[in-house]
Amino acid sequence: MSNYSILHLSTHAASGDTETPASIKFYDQEILYSELYNLDINSNLVVLSACETGIGKLYKSEGAMSIARGFQFAGAQNLLFSLWKVNDYTTSVFMDYFYKNIKNGESYFEANNKAKLDFLKT
Repeated sequence: MSNYSILHLSTHAASGDTETPASIKFYDQEILYSELYNLDINSNLVVLSACETGIGKLYKSEGAMSIARGFQFAGAQNLLFSLWKVNDYTTSVFMDYFYKNIKNGESYFEANNKAKLDFLKT
């Protein structure tokens, strides 16, 4: 993963609850948010195209223990994540707008903002 400037994970995730921690799911395994801490991710952007990747159990003075937090601790410089359930098709349309904006030289922030506006127009 550290060889790529953009890491895009389109998979399933769960925000967890009071007993179960947040996790990201792959074909053959499930990884808890805390297991991501020890990874060495130097990607400039990590896109978490899955449900509720920015939500997790809240701890006082710590914040949400989410998948996004795990990638942040692993070294991701910028993160794009969701705070709600996402639909596969509409997410793919949105991501198409997002990556076209990046290709046109927009910053990640601007690419995301313009992608939202373009998505709403269509």
